Amino acid sequence: MSKNLQRLLFGKFCSLFAASLFTFVAGLTVLRETSSGLQFALVLLAGTLPRILLSPVAGVLSDRWNRKKSSSRPKHQVPSYLPYLQVTRPFFLSRRCIT
Repeated sequence: MSKNLQRLLFGKFCSLFAASLFTFVAGLTVLRETSSGLQFALVLLAGTLPRILLSPVAGVLSDRWNRKKSSSRPKHQVPSYLPYLQVTRPFFLSRRCIT
């Protein structure tokens, strides 16, 4: 196996591991704040389901697009999500589940 392929696979593994860990920690945060197992499960589902459903489509589309543009585009889109998260965060964390 070539050195470049090893680096690519290691990078993909780290990326997938970090995304899965973030999803789990987000679920634990919701569980701690709301004490709701349902909301915890919904966060895990919302973090996992898009990866499962969109992976085949994303693979086909990424083969058709310019690789340089498709790899740099997400880096520029992430800052546009931050204002949305700052506005919605108080709404989701202020809701408590009544048991």
